[in-house]
This record gives sequence, C-alpha cells and structure tokens, in this order.
Amino acid sequence: MGHVCFRGPQHFAGYFRNPEATAAALSRDGYLYTGDLGSLDGRGLRFSGRAKFVIKPAGYQVFPGDVEAHFALSTEQVASVGVVGAPHPVFSEAIVAFVEKKPGAELTEADLKRHARSLTGYMRPSKYVIVEPGQMPLNRVAKVDTLRLIEQARGLEIPDSDQ
Repeated sequence: MGHVCFRGPQHFAGYFRNPEATAAALSRDGYLYTGDLGSLDGRGLRFSGRAKFVIKPAGYQVFPGDVEAHFALSTEQVASVGVVGAPHPVFSEAIVAFVEKKPGAELTEADLKRHARSLTGYMRPSKYVIVEPGQMPLNRVAKVDTLRLIEQARGLEIPDSDQ
C-alpha cells in the first residue's frame, strides 16, 4: 500500500500563489500526489483511504474506517462512530473513538473496551467518548464531522496506556 500518484497533461500546474502547497502535492518529476492511499493488484487500483486521515499510533498505520466499522457493525447499542487521532505522550498519536449510543441503549466504556479486544492491539482506541443519541457532530451532508471530532479530541486527556 502507498500513495496514489499520477502524471500527465490532465493534472494542475500548482496552487495559485502557494509554492509550499504545490511542492507538497507535486513531485520533482511531475507526479501529483492525490491524497489517496491504495495498492495495485491483478484487478487494478484498490483505494484504501485518505492519507491525511490515517492515524499512526507507535508507527503503525490505522485507517479510521476500519475501527469505526468494527464498532458500528458489531454492536447493537451503537448508532454511529467517529474515529480520529490525537497527540499522545508515548505513542505520538492516539486513537480516539467517539461512539454515539442508540436511543435507550446502555453503553459504557467498559463495554467498548471489551468489544475492542478482538481488534489488533495497535488498532484499539486509547480513549472513548460516549455521545448521547442525536449529539454526534455532523457535516453538511449528514456524515460524521471528522474535523470537529479532531478539534474535540485535541482537548481531551489521553491516558498513557490503554489499560
């Protein structure tokens, strides 16, 4: 897996009056970094996520969607999930899971930690925030507002370990 890049006459020449952003998006030999991650196999290009939304706890790459799916699809108590990264004193970046309960659900952090045991260790959230029904921040198209969750996560106290 790696960054999805391409080169050709169809991509842009650069950002208007922003040489730093242009240098970050275009390689010296003219390849455009799309911001997507993926891999090539016998069937073609397979997208796996966005580079800027990858969380890197202790050097591992964790795709928020994988962790979100684990909680959202496997727990009858969960209405929606948003997973983001936050600064961590030991692992450089921690996984923070915002979990919205369904109306009438009884959901605790202990329940979520138990459910997370089936995830690979480095994919387990360091912090859980239980969100009341209807209170998950949403963007204009009614999807979980990741940028607002990132802001909220930066203000949280993250434990030094996941114990």
